[in-house]
Amino acid sequence: MGRSIIISAAVLVSVAAGPAFGDVTAIIVDPSSLSYEMAPTNYANSPSNYNNSSTNYANSSSNYGNASSNYDNSKSNYKNGKNGSRRILTEDNQYVGYYVTNDDGVTNFFGRDGQRFGYNPSGETSAVFYTKGNLWCGVIASYQNQLALGLSQKCYFLLLSQAD
Repeated sequence: MGRSIIISAAVLVSVAAGPAFGDVTAIIVDPSSLSYEMAPTNYANSPSNYNNSSTNYANSSSNYGNASSNYDNSKSNYKNGKNGSRRILTEDNQYVGYYVTNDDGVTNFFGRDGQRFGYNPSGETSAVFYTKGNLWCGVIASYQNQLALGLSQKCYFLLLSQAD
Protein backbone atom coordinates (compact mmCIF):
# COMPACT_ATOMS: atom_id res chain seq x y z
CA MET A 1 0.00 0.00 0.00
CA GLY A 2 1.14 3.58 -0.49
CA ARG A 3 2.87 5.55 2.21
CA SER A 4 2.75 9.22 3.10
CA ILE A 5 5.64 11.25 1.76
CA ILE A 6 6.75 14.84 1.58
CA ILE A 7 7.27 16.17 -1.94
CA SER A 8 9.75 19.02 -2.22
CA ALA A 9 8.69 22.07 -4.23
CA ALA A 10 12.16 22.13 -5.76
CA VAL A 11 11.39 18.96 -7.72
CA LEU A 12 7.96 19.97 -8.97
CA VAL A 13 7.20 18.98 -12.58
CA SER A 14 3.95 19.77 -14.35
CA VAL A 15 2.66 17.09 -16.73
CA ALA A 16 0.53 19.61 -18.61
CA ALA A 17 3.60 21.64 -19.55
CA GLY A 18 5.00 19.08 -21.96
CA PRO A 19 4.55 15.87 -23.92
CA ALA A 20 3.70 12.46 -22.50
CA PHE A 21 6.17 11.32 -19.86
CA GLY A 22 5.54 7.57 -19.81
CA ASP A 23 4.55 5.83 -16.60
CA VAL A 24 3.36 7.86 -13.63
CA THR A 25 3.45 6.35 -10.14
CA ALA A 26 0.43 6.96 -7.89
CA ILE A 27 1.44 7.57 -4.27
CA ILE A 28 -0.30 8.81 -1.14
CA VAL A 29 0.65 12.27 0.12
CA ASP A 30 -0.35 14.08 3.27
CA PRO A 31 -1.63 17.48 2.05
CA SER A 32 -0.47 19.13 5.28
CA SER A 33 3.12 18.04 4.58
CA LEU A 34 3.29 19.80 1.21
CA SER A 35 5.02 23.11 0.72
CA TYR A 36 2.70 26.10 0.37
CA GLU A 37 3.53 26.20 -3.35
CA MET A 38 1.84 22.80 -3.81
CA ALA A 39 -0.68 22.80 -0.96
CA PRO A 40 -4.45 23.06 -1.42
CA THR A 41 -4.41 26.10 0.91
CA ASN A 42 -2.64 28.07 -1.85
CA TYR A 43 -5.36 29.79 -3.92
CA ALA A 44 -3.47 28.90 -7.12
CA ASN A 45 -4.14 25.23 -6.22
CA SER A 46 -7.65 25.69 -4.88
CA PRO A 47 -10.72 24.21 -6.55
CA SER A 48 -12.50 27.49 -5.72
CA ASN A 49 -10.16 29.22 -8.20
CA TYR A 50 -12.28 29.28 -11.39
CA ASN A 51 -9.23 28.33 -13.51
CA ASN A 52 -9.16 25.02 -11.60
CA SER A 53 -12.89 24.45 -11.24
CA SER A 54 -14.73 21.53 -12.79
CA THR A 55 -17.41 24.06 -13.79
CA ASN A 56 -14.86 25.78 -16.06
CA TYR A 57 -15.63 24.29 -19.51
CA ALA A 58 -11.92 23.77 -20.20
CA ASN A 59 -11.83 21.31 -17.26
CA SER A 60 -15.34 19.91 -17.62
CA SER A 61 -16.16 16.30 -18.44
CA SER A 62 -18.66 17.66 -20.97
CA ASN A 63 -15.75 19.11 -22.99
CA TYR A 64 -15.09 16.47 -25.69
CA GLY A 65 -11.32 16.91 -25.21
CA ASN A 66 -11.77 15.55 -21.67
CA ALA A 67 -14.45 12.94 -22.36
CA SER A 68 -14.01 9.18 -22.08
CA SER A 69 -15.88 8.89 -25.39
CA ASN A 70 -13.00 10.68 -27.19
CA TYR A 71 -10.82 7.90 -28.69
CA ASP A 72 -7.64 9.61 -27.48
CA ASN A 73 -9.02 9.23 -23.93
CA SER A 74 -10.57 5.79 -24.44
CA LYS A 75 -9.44 2.65 -22.65
CA SER A 76 -9.61 1.05 -26.14
CA ASN A 77 -6.65 3.17 -27.25
CA TYR A 78 -3.51 0.99 -26.94
CA LYS A 79 -1.52 3.90 -25.48
CA ASN A 80 -3.92 3.90 -22.52
CA GLY A 81 -3.84 0.17 -21.81
CA LYS A 82 -1.80 -1.85 -19.34
CA ASN A 83 1.01 -2.15 -21.89
CA GLY A 84 0.64 1.41 -23.18
CA SER A 85 2.81 4.49 -22.77
CA ARG A 86 0.55 6.57 -20.48
CA ARG A 87 0.03 4.25 -17.53
CA ILE A 88 -0.65 5.11 -13.91
CA LEU A 89 0.94 2.47 -11.70
CA THR A 90 1.05 1.86 -7.96
CA GLU A 91 4.39 1.66 -6.18
CA ASP A 92 4.20 -2.13 -6.50
CA ASN A 93 3.76 -1.79 -10.29
CA GLN A 94 0.03 -2.51 -10.51
CA TYR A 95 -1.75 -0.84 -13.43
CA VAL A 96 -4.61 1.32 -12.09
CA GLY A 97 -5.27 3.73 -14.95
CA TYR A 98 -3.84 6.12 -17.49
CA TYR A 99 -3.48 9.81 -18.25
CA VAL A 100 -3.97 11.87 -21.41
CA THR A 101 -3.04 15.50 -22.03
CA ASN A 102 -5.51 17.14 -24.40
CA ASP A 103 -4.76 19.78 -27.05
CA ASP A 104 -5.64 22.57 -24.59
CA GLY A 105 -3.08 21.38 -22.02
CA VAL A 106 -5.49 19.78 -19.53
CA THR A 107 -4.14 16.46 -18.28
CA ASN A 108 -6.93 13.99 -17.59
CA PHE A 109 -6.56 10.95 -15.36
CA PHE A 110 -8.67 7.87 -15.99
CA GLY A 111 -9.19 4.71 -13.97
CA ARG A 112 -8.53 1.36 -15.58
CA ASP A 113 -12.28 1.19 -16.23
CA GLY A 114 -11.93 4.16 -18.63
CA GLN A 115 -13.85 6.60 -16.43
CA ARG A 116 -12.34 10.04 -15.92
CA PHE A 117 -11.07 10.29 -12.36
CA GLY A 118 -9.42 13.68 -12.21
CA TYR A 119 -7.60 16.42 -14.07
CA ASN A 120 -4.73 18.87 -13.90
CA PRO A 121 -5.84 22.16 -15.49
CA SER A 122 -3.63 23.84 -18.04
CA GLY A 123 -1.77 26.76 -16.55
CA GLU A 124 0.31 27.39 -13.50
CA THR A 125 -0.89 24.75 -11.03
CA SER A 126 0.49 21.28 -10.43
CA ALA A 127 -2.68 20.41 -8.51
CA VAL A 128 -4.97 17.54 -9.47
CA PHE A 129 -8.72 17.81 -8.93
CA TYR A 130 -11.41 15.15 -8.68
CA THR A 131 -13.75 15.13 -11.68
CA LYS A 132 -16.98 15.12 -9.65
CA GLY A 133 -17.32 18.32 -7.69
CA ASN A 134 -14.63 20.71 -6.61
CA LEU A 135 -12.23 18.55 -4.63
CA TRP A 136 -8.43 18.98 -4.48
CA CYS A 137 -6.98 15.50 -4.92
CA GLY A 138 -3.23 15.92 -5.11
CA VAL A 139 -0.27 17.07 -7.17
CA ILE A 140 1.92 16.05 -10.06
CA ALA A 141 5.54 16.12 -8.96
CA SER A 142 8.88 14.44 -9.31
CA TYR A 143 9.55 11.86 -6.61
CA GLN A 144 12.68 9.68 -6.51
CA ASN A 145 13.56 10.74 -10.08
CA GLN A 146 10.17 9.62 -11.40
CA LEU A 147 6.98 11.43 -12.20
CA ALA A 148 4.45 10.87 -9.43
CA LEU A 149 0.75 11.41 -9.03
CA GLY A 150 0.71 12.34 -5.34
CA LEU A 151 -2.86 11.85 -4.12
CA SER A 152 -4.58 12.41 -0.81
CA GLN A 153 -5.52 9.14 0.83
CA LYS A 154 -9.20 9.63 -0.08
CA CYS A 155 -8.44 10.25 -3.77
CA TYR A 156 -5.89 7.42 -3.93
CA PHE A 157 -8.58 4.98 -2.83
CA LEU A 158 -11.12 6.57 -5.20
CA LEU A 159 -8.69 5.87 -8.05
CA LEU A 160 -8.14 2.29 -6.87
CA SER A 161 -11.89 1.74 -6.70
CA GLN A 162 -12.09 2.59 -10.42
CA ALA A 163 -9.40 0.02 -11.16
CA ASP A 164 -11.46 -2.98 -10.04
